[in-house]
Amino acid sequence: MPRRRNTDEFSLEATFELKNKCTLVGNKLKNEYFDMAKKLNVKLECGICFEEICCRDCFCMTNCGNTYHLHEYIRCDFCPTCRD
Repeated sequence: MPRRRNTDEFSLEATFELKNKCTLVGNKLKNEYFDMAKKLNVKLECGICFEEICCRDCFCMTNCGNTYHLHEYIRCDFCPTCRD
């Protein structure tokens, strides 16, 4: 089981700086991917909690192509799906 960071100690920006192995893609690419999935009626699912991702604000995508809820991904030290 991966260790989880206590997000109360860190700000959102500091948490993302700690993730140097698996970074998030840029907002433009993330938004285009989200729009394309919704246009094609593809159900986006979080890889951690397996619930549907309903809005663009809570959606994040890693550079390895995995999708998560932003609040779920912040708690991880690395990509939970591919362990990279």
